[in-house]
Parts: sequence; C-alpha cells; structure tokens
Amino acid sequence: MRRLKLALAQLALAEGARAANWRAAKAVLDQAGAGGADLVVLPEMWHTGYAYRQLPELVKQTSDSLHRVGELASKHGYFVAGSWPERDAHDGRIYNTACIVGPDGSVRARYRKVHLFGPMKEDRHFAAGRSACVAKLEIGTVGLALCYDLRFPEQARKMALHGAELLLYPAQWPQVRLGHFHTLLAARAIENQLFAAGVNRAGRSATVQFGGGSTVVGPRGDVLAQLGPEESFAEVELDLNEVAAAREAVTYLADRVKEVDEFLYR
Repeated sequence: MRRLKLALAQLALAEGARAANWRAAKAVLDQAGAGGADLVVLPEMWHTGYAYRQLPELVKQTSDSLHRVGELASKHGYFVAGSWPERDAHDGRIYNTACIVGPDGSVRARYRKVHLFGPMKEDRHFAAGRSACVAKLEIGTVGLALCYDLRFPEQARKMALHGAELLLYPAQWPQVRLGHFHTLLAARAIENQLFAAGVNRAGRSATVQFGGGSTVVGPRGDVLAQLGPEESFAEVELDLNEVAAAREAVTYLADRVKEVDEFLYR
C-alpha cells in the first residue's frame, strides 16, 4: 500500500491581514506536524486574501512567507500546498501562484492559475498562467490547480494523462455555489479515476460568504472527508494504489478514443 496522510486546513481568512492569517495557518501546520501528515493543503491566497488594493505591497512579502512555510515543512517533514501572489521578475505582472513546498524547505512545484474568475475581478488584477502542473514527489504524483480551474475538465484530464494520482484545488469558493464545488470535485475524481481534494476558505469577506466544505473524493467517487462551513481541520489517509485498482476494474480511462474530437466535429 502506498499511503499518503493528507491534512485539510480550512481557514477563515481576512483580506490583507497577513499576521492574523499566518497565526491561523501556523496553528494548523503545527497540528498537522503533530499528527504525522505527509501533505498539508491550505486555501487559495491563504496569507493575504484577495486584498486587491494592497496587492502591490503584499506581493513583496511572498518570498518571506514561502520561507516561513519552508521552515515548518522542514521541521515537520511534510509537504505544504497553497497559493500566494507572485510577481514575475521579467514581465512584472502579478500571478495567483500555487506552490508545493517540500520537506527540504524548497518550492518543489509552482503553478500559475490559468482560469481567472471574472465575477470576483481576478482577471483585472492577475495575469493568467499558460500551463498545467504535475509534480512527481516522494509521496506520489500530484496535479496542482486552483479554485475556478475545477470547472474545466480538460485541465484535470491533462494532469491525469501526465500521471497525476491526486489533484489538489486550494480554493476560495462562495457558499452560494458550494453544491457545484462538491459535484465538480466528484466529477473530476470519477472521470479521471484518481483522488481529488478541494480545500476551501471559510468565513466571509466584505461582500462574499465563503462556503468551507473542503472535500476529498476517491477514484471511485466515494467521499472520504468533508468539512462543515466553519474554520476546521481534518486528516484523511489515502492509498494511492487505489488509483491503479480503479482503472483496472473499470477501464473507461484507457478506453478513451483520442481522436474523438476529429471525427465527431467535422
């Protein structure tokens, strides 16, 4: 069995309140370390929230934040995933960038959000990424995406075809559409026969109530963990061998006709 202990850190964030957000995150990161987690997932933009007016200043703190998370990852011997604002050194644009920090303290994977959510004005303040991300880690092969990306099945399929056994979706998903969040996580897991984990924000901003409801779905569509609406923490054991077992039992992923678009839409 290839076991992976996954920790879900569902935080109630405050826009621009780096100190308060860090204290909340550190508490659960320490808790995950005490529980022997292999991978801890934080919500999207967990350190800063979507404080657009402060973004040019907040992005200057990303390097320090990554360093502090790296110190905890080294101390506890686990991986940590979440997203930060990142300014590109060459084009000067700011991206919503998800990172996986490894137990050596270094950034082991980096993904710039491809699909930006217009209703929250994300596309006005961030540049869009141009590629998917699959990271081969000691704990397994992980696909990394963010929130709104969950609505685009072709991105999940690309990650699955590149070997992903677990898809991670740090998120800030509103309460009003939380049912979509749960349905789409199940769909991405079922259609690609892998694990899918969405870790959402709790609480509210000035205008949006966020839903919490962080969820892990297995490769056969079974819900392995699901949190309520409040700030909370959970751990779940995954057996990554179940991915291969599910694909051997029902072979629809292998039976996919690669040329289907060509002959269906002539």
